Amino acid sequence: ETRGEVAAGMWCRNNPPLCKHIWWCGPGGYFRSTILGVVIFGGLFVLLMLGLHPVVKPCIDRWPSTDKAEEAASWFAWHVQSVIHATTVSCMAVVAIWHLSSMSSQAKFDTPAEAYSNIEISALAGNAAHVFFSFLLVDTLVTFARRSMTADYFAHHVVFCSFCLLIQYDCYAPYLASWLLLMEVSTIFLNGFSFLRHRLGYGHNLVKAFFIAFSTSFMVCRLFGTTYIAISFTTEVYRGEVLFIGIPRWRLQFVCAALMAAIAIQCMWAVAIGKKLLKIVAKSKTDTHAGGVEQKNK
Repeated sequence: ETRGEVAAGMWCRNNPPLCKHIWWCGPGGYFRSTILGVVIFGGLFVLLMLGLHPVVKPCIDRWPSTDKAEEAASWFAWHVQSVIHATTVSCMAVVAIWHLSSMSSQAKFDTPAEAYSNIEISALAGNAAHVFFSFLLVDTLVTFARRSMTADYFAHHVVFCSFCLLIQYDCYAPYLASWLLLMEVSTIFLNGFSFLRHRLGYGHNLVKAFFIAFSTSFMVCRLFGTTYIAISFTTEVYRGEVLFIGIPRWRLQFVCAALMAAIAIQCMWAVAIGKKLLKIVAKSKTDTHAGGVEQKNK
């Protein structure tokens, strides 16, 4: 089978064909693109908070939240921005997965090369990953500013920022990146549930629908998706068919270990979500309380 034999590293600077299609090529390009991404997401948050929220506030106030902190403009902007980001990244990931799924293991996991005919679709996955990375940085700052940062939320952001940095630096595995980004599908529905639960009540059909959609997308995209791509990538690393030129073995093994840990975390969360789902579905329309369901902000 034809092999690409393109060296990895330095944020794809060693891959001129790919550099033509990504906006963060090389150390300098990565730094500039990250700053631009942070400015864009930061500006979007301010626009949503100061521009859109006053416009829609009269409508939102028809269903006031039982949690006064959720009446803040920042709460509204936080959710809307998250939905915009998650929808954008998920759509990009779906397109990349669709095209890469029919390609060889080398095209899926090796450094993109013209020999694999995967340059443009790999660039789409890479650009989606950078959108995700820029959003995580802004979301971390916003969460600290809102004084709502928790240890697990911070750990989540640190872990996935590390994934982005490692995979983008070594410039490989577009299929792996796309499947990890697909997990954001569940974030769309989680935001709907989080924003409406204290306004309409846990027993409201719309709140139930959002949580059912979140639970379903979590199981499909996060639990099964993560398990599938973790096993696929780890198998290729240890089978030796993919070249991974220029990528230190220890970094590949680190990613494999991190993916296995991610499966364990998804399994634990799946059990908790399953229990919450049963409680929420059992709620009556007049019930506005969680009744044992953990009230967690996203």
